[in-house]
Amino acid sequence: MLSQVLTYLPKLLTAIALLGLAYVAGRYAAIDYRYLTGLGFNHIFQALGLSQFSSIASEDTKQPNLTLTPAEITGILALVAIMLIATITAVDILQLAALETLLQSI
Repeated sequence: MLSQVLTYLPKLLTAIALLGLAYVAGRYAAIDYRYLTGLGFNHIFQALGLSQFSSIASEDTKQPNLTLTPAEITGILALVAIMLIATITAVDILQLAALETLLQSI
């Protein structure tokens, strides 16, 4: 039993470290959308003739004026993609076959 725990512990620590690094990298990508804003990415919908999609309003009654720009949406999607890839890799490191099969199907 102790040998199993000691064998599994480095894998677990590696997976946790990987997810932590991926989260930091993903937050950096999500927060640093200013580069896309500087390139004029927020005007992509007007350039495509889809001005009705220029902002997404929240339907939350507490914050009715909350809007997301296309650059912010891209940053959030980058965070989700980075975390998904890191999660698949962490599950592979942990050698959890059932979860690996489930995540590979996504």
